[in-house]
Amino acid sequence: MEEREGVEVAVPCPRCSADNKRRRLLAQARIPPRYRDKTFENYRSVHESQRKAHFMMKNFADKYPLEIRGVLLIGPTGVGKTHLAIAALNHLISRKLVAGKFVDEKVLLKDLQYSYGPDSRMTERELMVPLSEVDVLVWDDLGASRGTEWARETIDTILNDRYLNQRPTILTSNILLHRPSRRPAGDSVAERPRPAENLESRIGKRLFSRLNEMCRILRVSGEDFRRRQDRIVRKTPVQSGLPQRRVDSPKLVCPACGSDAVSIMSEAFVEDKKQKEFYVRCDSCGEHAVYSEDEQTGESLGE
Repeated sequence: MEEREGVEVAVPCPRCSADNKRRRLLAQARIPPRYRDKTFENYRSVHESQRKAHFMMKNFADKYPLEIRGVLLIGPTGVGKTHLAIAALNHLISRKLVAGKFVDEKVLLKDLQYSYGPDSRMTERELMVPLSEVDVLVWDDLGASRGTEWARETIDTILNDRYLNQRPTILTSNILLHRPSRRPAGDSVAERPRPAENLESRIGKRLFSRLNEMCRILRVSGEDFRRRQDRIVRKTPVQSGLPQRRVDSPKLVCPACGSDAVSIMSEAFVEDKKQKEFYVRCDSCGEHAVYSEDEQTGESLGE
């Protein structure tokens, strides 16, 4: 209740209003269920490029809306590009109440094709305009669709509109940015493999040029996370809120600060190595790392 001109009137609770808006924005973002829990906090980096990408994406989200230049994450499958892109989107929605959307390129183009049918519930305009006008857009798998003229024009229309209106876009792509400078030689010209297709040839020279201006390009490398998960046949997750097992051992040394005071967060048995892996946190500096039973030092995973 609030008193106005001597009369008590009911006013909306600011906290409840913010929570309702946050839930509405998350629903409107259309993040697939598999990715809804992706955050900066649960991203595990094992490669230097992943740590750099994690830092840059967190910096982008923290600086928004002062940062209007988007990001293009380039790299092979399974290195966490989509995770980082959605972590930024979740951060912006949850902490800054920014309107954002997620779109998968192949799904979008298929939906647009269906929109031309007589039974479609949405028109082409109803599908494309929200993507052009939303504050922050996450575009997953750029260049994944075959480079037909229609596909290029559609992608160009949306991204060029965002470029002109300085609306940040986060994009991911598995396509090489440039063709390899050399191709492996075979016994004959016919046996030589065809040069790999690059992103410019997929999306067109004009849009490729615009992307270089509207986005910071981050190359992400590392082992395919999904394959790594496939090797783990038993995992014991640690429940949140429970005390972790403290370990003081010269075998477990923090790769960041050298401290031997670490807490085991979870354990897993890796079948192909026939040994345990420990996911730990340093009690001194907070660094996360992963160890095998026979390792003297760990492989840093970053925050």
